[in-house]
Amino acid sequence: MKLHHTYRAVAVSLLAGALAVTAQPAQAVSASEGFESGATPAGWQTVNLSSPIGDAGWSQGSPDAFPAQAGSPGSYFAANFESGSSTATLSDWLVMPRQTSLSSTDTLEFWTRTLQYDAGNTIYPDRLEVRMSTNGSCSPGTTADGVGDFTTLLTTVNPQLTVDGYPQAWTKYAVSLTGLATTNVAGCIAFRYHVTDGGPSGDNSNFIGLDSVVYTDNASVACTTAQASVTAAQTQVTTATATLTSTSAAASKAAKVVKKATKKLKKATKAGNPTKVEKAKKKVKKAKKSLRQAKKRVASAKTVLTAAQTALTTAQTSSTTSCP
Repeated sequence: MKLHHTYRAVAVSLLAGALAVTAQPAQAVSASEGFESGATPAGWQTVNLSSPIGDAGWSQGSPDAFPAQAGSPGSYFAANFESGSSTATLSDWLVMPRQTSLSSTDTLEFWTRTLQYDAGNTIYPDRLEVRMSTNGSCSPGTTADGVGDFTTLLTTVNPQLTVDGYPQAWTKYAVSLTGLATTNVAGCIAFRYHVTDGGPSGDNSNFIGLDSVVYTDNASVACTTAQASVTAAQTQVTTATATLTSTSAAASKAAKVVKKATKKLKKATKAGNPTKVEKAKKKVKKAKKSLRQAKKRVASAKTVLTAAQTALTTAQTSSTTSCP
């Protein structure tokens, strides 16, 4: 008996049906999915273009086949040979939510595996492609051999369909969205279960799982950081400006005190009153000292303001670069 049929009941009951791709809401700039609900996640879509098409498509995984990489035992998504019928070309798509800011610095991480084969069993190789659409429509096309708008191949697990090419234990993959000429590109990322000579009667395809998918929009993260730096720098400029204003006012007041004390000294000197002269001299000396200190605080406030203004200019430049 083929190993295909060992898991036929599990696959048929848990991987039934294939949904057509419909209009998709935009995804958050960074997101993770652990498939805990058991249903197709919000914003995700499945479409089975296998030929001839089978009775199943991407759906909740089975803990009887193997447990999830993380979370409850059945909290992963899976696809299997039942995506096609007879001997088929399998092209079963799991499309992530539409993005509006794809960038070459963005990253995608996911975990995948196939069944653990016992010694002596025939191995039916599996293959998984990760593809990207960058024209905004996110359509996988209409045929088993085509890829529709998903013309960018990011990575392939077991591209040559070798018997030992797909990991039999959960394995993490990380890919970057390299090759994008611009930032803020609208499009989608999709997982394609693509196996030739697959299906129940084919020599290839069995059962694969997908778990812990994490998409990180690094460009938006950098933009957020840059914008936060601008806000912080603006606050520093505001604070430094207020400090300079208050210290300048204090210095102006101290200068007036010096002027007043100096007038009193001249008056006492003219009157020839030694006691008043000595007293006036002390007041002038004290007033001048206060003025010197006030001028130092003004100079310091000007330095701080200049530094804050420079930091603001730098942050604004960084923000312009990071947030096109």
